[in-house]
Parts: sequence; structure tokens; C-alpha cells
Amino acid sequence: MAILRKKITAKEAIAQLMEGNYDTPIRYYNKHDKPICVELEKLRVKLRDDRLAQKSGAVSLNATVSSIAHDLKTPLAIIAGYAECLDAGMTDKDYCNLIIEKANQMNDKVVEIVEANRKEDRNTEDFVKVNTKVFFYDECERCRGLAKEKDITFTVKSPPFDEIFCLKRSISTMLQNLISNAVKYTQKGGKVKVDFAITPNYFKINVRDNGIGISKQDLPYIFEKYFIADKTRNDIKNSGLGLANVKYVLEQHGGFVKVKSKPQKGSTFSVYLPREKKERKYFEDYNRVIKIAIMTAGLPFFSPVIYRLSKAIRNNDTKNILTSLVGIPFFIFMWIFDVIDLAVGNKISLFVSPEQPVSFK
Repeated sequence: MAILRKKITAKEAIAQLMEGNYDTPIRYYNKHDKPICVELEKLRVKLRDDRLAQKSGAVSLNATVSSIAHDLKTPLAIIAGYAECLDAGMTDKDYCNLIIEKANQMNDKVVEIVEANRKEDRNTEDFVKVNTKVFFYDECERCRGLAKEKDITFTVKSPPFDEIFCLKRSISTMLQNLISNAVKYTQKGGKVKVDFAITPNYFKINVRDNGIGISKQDLPYIFEKYFIADKTRNDIKNSGLGLANVKYVLEQHGGFVKVKSKPQKGSTFSVYLPREKKERKYFEDYNRVIKIAIMTAGLPFFSPVIYRLSKAIRNNDTKNILTSLVGIPFFIFMWIFDVIDLAVGNKISLFVSPEQPVSFK
């Protein structure tokens, strides 16, 4: 059976979109309408996807409101119960202090929610250069007491030295969130370890534990606001915002986080913070004395070939690459002339002049 698909003109396609019909595909009527109908079809798909995303966001918002209401309902009920005890003249407990404690817990939660949703404009003046060796070691040591209270072995590998620009308070909060989570979800007597590494582009922080881990189905959602893997929801301090804040802070810095976890085996959170790119210094960037020292120290006979090949390869200069390779047997006699060139003119001549003049001064 043939399936008939309605073909419409560009004018009809525009009218379809204006009516809010984003579900019917747009198929062009003739070749003249093809370019605009193809673009209108892309627009239709985009509008349809945006509508679906809005519906999904509304569902997520409702779930979030329900989640917050659930978290606040329990301490409110407890406060009401304590107040009734006071009204009845009961004195078996210090109900005033208990009410204050629960009220403070609720206040902390509200503040955390507000901070997580506040959109503040940041400027580069907020970012400061920090010594990674000192800064991250001190921040890790702040959490040692938390691990000690739970009888958890807390190991911090000495951070390597580097310099990065960051928002110190935000990075401090981010790291303490990760470590406190590791301690919280590790059983008494377990282990938490923090170690560091430097990659060409990032300063890397690993927070490892051998705790309860994260299930495979929960792993994709742990950085979403208000998501809590523990469905019992019996901990007022667990707002589901800690890891969402971790993600937000790293996005501010142009970094990211990776997670590996297995239930009952533990988790590893790997944080990547961008390093400052340092301009590479080449031979010609040094002063005359250092250049001469480099050419005469070590294996001076090989200095000419090493320099010319590296220079030609860096400039993608095929002629000088080939010429340098062919002239290798003669370089043993050339280093002395290169030293003289440096002493007199502070430059070394290549075999074949490049198309653009090159100065080594």
C-alpha cells in the first residue's frame, strides 16, 4: 500500500509553524521551495525539541518543589511537636535548644538552595593565582577531623607545585564537598584518599573512597540539582545540591569532573582544573651568552643538526629538513662556525633561506 505524504509550499509551511504545529514534517512541493522548506524543517525539529524540553523541565520543577517540601516538612513537624511539649509544661528535655537546632538546620538548607540558584556576575578580578602545593594541601587537611570522627583512614598525597587561577573560596567549597561526601558514604574504618597529578592542560585532583558506591542507574544524574540517590531521604543535611555545586564551580573555571563508581566498591571523583598556558621558550629566545653555552656544552658536534632540524620541523620547512638530513656528516665541522655566528651576529644561518626572513635576535 502506498503511503501518501502531504507536500506543502513554503508559505503553507510557515503558516503551519505559526499555528504551533511542530509535529508534522515539512516536505517541499517543488524544487523552488526546497531550500526554504529544508531550513523550515530544521526549525520545526528545533521548536518541537524545545517544547519537549520545556515539558520535561516542568516535570523536573514539580519534582524539585515536592522534594524541598518533603525535606522541610519533617523538621517543621518535629518543631511543632517540641513546641507542644513546652506548652504542656514538659521538662524532661531541653526543648528550646532542640527547636533552635532544627530551625538552624532548616535555615542552612534554605541558604544552600538560594546560593545554588543565585546567578552572580563574576569578573576576572575574582580569580587569583594560587600555589597548588600549599593551597590544596591546606584545604585537604581541613577535612581530616571529619574523617577522624568516623574512624576513617584519610590519606593526602602531597600536591605537585603548579600555579592556577581560580576563585579560591569556590574551589575550597568544591573540594570539601567531594571529601565530605567520600567520608559520609564510607563505612566506619574505611579509607579515603586524595591525590593529584599534572597533565599538559589540567591540574587533576582525585578523591577516592572504598565506600558504598553509586548504582549504575543513578550515576548519570548525580550532578543534577536536588537529586538524591538515597530514596529514604532521612537526612536533612543531604539537600542534593553538593555535587550540583561542584559541577557549577568547575564550569565557571572551564574545568570538568569525571566519576567512576561501583556499588559496595567505592567511588573516584576526578576533577580537572585548567592550567595557565605558558609560552614555550625556544633556542632563539635566549640571550647570546646562553646560546653559546648551549652550543659548546655537552655534545657540541651534534648541536648544529639538532638545532636546524628542530627549527625546520617547527616551521614545517621541508627544504631545510631535507638539507639538514643530507648535511649530517658535515655538521661535525660546522659547530665552531655556528658559535662564531652567535658571537658576532647573535644568530645562526639556515642552509636554505626561508620565504619569510627569520631573525634570531
